[in-house]
Amino acid sequence: MTFARTLESFAPAARRRLLAAAACIALGLGACGGGFYVAYGFNNFDDAPPNVSLAVNVVQARPGDVVRLVAAASDDRGVAVVSFFRIDPAGGAPFALGDLSVVPYQVDTQIPADAAGTVQYFARAGDRDGHFADSNIAQVLVVNR
Repeated sequence: MTFARTLESFAPAARRRLLAAAACIALGLGACGGGFYVAYGFNNFDDAPPNVSLAVNVVQARPGDVVRLVAAASDDRGVAVVSFFRIDPAGGAPFALGDLSVVPYQVDTQIPADAAGTVQYFARAGDRDGHFADSNIAQVLVVNR
């Protein structure tokens, strides 16, 4: 048989003594470096970046052709923004193509007129807590006219 009592079932004087004893134990643990933690509410801690992946609708295109980039992004606290970037064959800094804050995360972009070789794209997702993650690199082979 299990015997359990709630705090309300004790007389007021006994209740005060129990609460005082609990407070003393908590203070004693805190003073000696021990731990005592009381939590209230929801877990608002987020240290994980979003998950993001990128797909492109073609594997090869001509200069001037339009390609569609589609990103899939998720986060336990919500995705705030998905940004799309192009990496030109000559290298250098990524070129921003646009930002989206609502699904579907997709953008149509034109293969540069002077593109040759391979044009690469990636997406960057950010969550509501300021964490960011980059997707895989999606490539489009540029073919001659």
